[in-house]
Amino acid sequence: MSKAVASQAGRQAGAMSTGKRLAKRSILGTKVMVPGVDGLYRAGFIQAVKTSDATGAASYSVRLEESGRAFEFAPRDVVGHGFRAPSEVHLPRGQRCFVTHNNREVEARVARHDLESQDVLLTIDNGNSANEVSVLVLHVVVTL
Repeated sequence: MSKAVASQAGRQAGAMSTGKRLAKRSILGTKVMVPGVDGLYRAGFIQAVKTSDATGAASYSVRLEESGRAFEFAPRDVVGHGFRAPSEVHLPRGQRCFVTHNNREVEARVARHDLESQDVLLTIDNGNSANEVSVLVLHVVVTL
């Protein structure tokens, strides 16, 4: 019997994989946004899931991209796939984001965000601090 046929027969017989890979639906390594001490959202990756024995409540250890330090957050504070949707979050004034402007991806800062209509007024720095451009963005699509 060839290896391919034996492997297929093993799968059909209900053989289980013994690999050390993460489960397909594991949230470890998921990119998320979490609030910083200054109120601005920071990008990070889920490093661990912790549950309290007494209440069964989960908390998530998130390693921030910019500092490399890990902090714990409640599920209500985590924004990303499987958590709160980015469209549910009010972007604070000064929040750093990236947008496509004049066919280029540029860094921008939030000047105003109307959560109900999802209108966001951004300030884009064109490389010269005296040459800032304000752009009203309609129907924001936030990606992580």
